[in-house]
Amino acid sequence: MDWIATYLWELFIFVEVIFWLSIILFLILRYVLNWKHVSIWILPLFIASIIADIFLGWVDYQQTGEFSSFQIIIVIFVIYAVTSGRSDFQRLDGWVQRKIASWKGEPEPEPISTVKPVPKYGKEHAKHERHGWYSHAIIFLQLSSYSIL
Repeated sequence: MDWIATYLWELFIFVEVIFWLSIILFLILRYVLNWKHVSIWILPLFIASIIADIFLGWVDYQQTGEFSSFQIIIVIFVIYAVTSGRSDFQRLDGWVQRKIASWKGEPEPEPISTVKPVPKYGKEHAKHERHGWYSHAIIFLQLSSYSIL
């Protein structure tokens, strides 16, 4: 554990490099080589990298006993991965799929999700916006109490 605590930033960067290389490998296997059944085996690397980030944050907390900027960065990465990361990955996946199809001269594939979200109006829209505002305010207040901002 001491070794991990000594090289936290280096291990974090290593985990992120592995994460991005696994995304590239996933996309190459899936669309360039058309090995869709093999590309599925790369997905556990995504999950493992998130778990590794959480583990690094936990090790840092165990060693220092206080909340540090390293842990805040880990929390930001994990929150992004859990919330917006999936939809961003789906957009990247669709873009790469269309780009590779055009390079190969194949017809443009149909989008994965053809269901469009129904826009909210009136009280529903206001409630949705309030929830987002409350979430951002709570995160801001928590981060400002650590004097990071």
